[in-house]
Amino acid sequence: MVLPGVMAAAARHNLSIDSLEPANIRRRFPGFDVPEGMAGVFEHDAGILYVEDCVLAHTRAAQAAGAQLEIGPAVLGFERTSSGFRVATESTTHECTQLVVTPGAWAADLLGMLGLRLEVRRKVLLWYGAERYETSPVYLYELPSGIFYGFPQVDGAVKVAEHSGGGPAGDPLNLDRELHRADVDPVERFLSDHLPGADATDRQRHAVCMYTMTPDDHFVIDHDDGLAYACGLSGHGFKFASVLGEILADLATTGATSLPIGMFSSAR
Repeated sequence: MVLPGVMAAAARHNLSIDSLEPANIRRRFPGFDVPEGMAGVFEHDAGILYVEDCVLAHTRAAQAAGAQLEIGPAVLGFERTSSGFRVATESTTHECTQLVVTPGAWAADLLGMLGLRLEVRRKVLLWYGAERYETSPVYLYELPSGIFYGFPQVDGAVKVAEHSGGGPAGDPLNLDRELHRADVDPVERFLSDHLPGADATDRQRHAVCMYTMTPDDHFVIDHDDGLAYACGLSGHGFKFASVLGEILADLATTGATSLPIGMFSSAR
């Protein structure tokens, strides 16, 4: 369950949180309806990351440190050589002594030699017209019907999606990006029941992404003789991008890291 884990992490790491009963939540955040019998937690230092801005900041920092970016050509595969690795892309090949691989939904193919058990799921994100959510917190509901989450209102719409569930994505290069009734119904029921300021009849747009899931929903972070890799981030990897980068840099340059990654071993 989500809430006990949040509270345990907050106690362990001295995070500032408020435990709230349904009446407190409804009074403090009137855009959210929380039924009696549930409980909530508000984290004071939590926030929202704007993905494109974060990626741009990371790439600029990498270039400032001397990285050369090759954006566009797909990676076809890699192989070990006598001096390290050879990476083949659609346009060229690269030789290196250490290699970091973070292949997302293509992990099963590019890291197939590791025998990882991964499942790629198709996930749908939806935006609806709304009122009262311009300054709302990021939210997550764990309900018997599933786990739903969303973000404050941006450009007149509130984003909402189901974190649980999701069918198989199939070939990542041919992902079904159409919107189906089965994608919409659980989310719109959630909106009608729990976000009274959102208009479930005013669907403005949608997007489709992929979760690469491990059997236990935890990351895979490991290394093997010059190869450092992270995959199976199970739908919540982006927010950890900075620390994942630190770990992978440690593994690639020294073969070890001081950060506790034992639970993410590929051998578990």
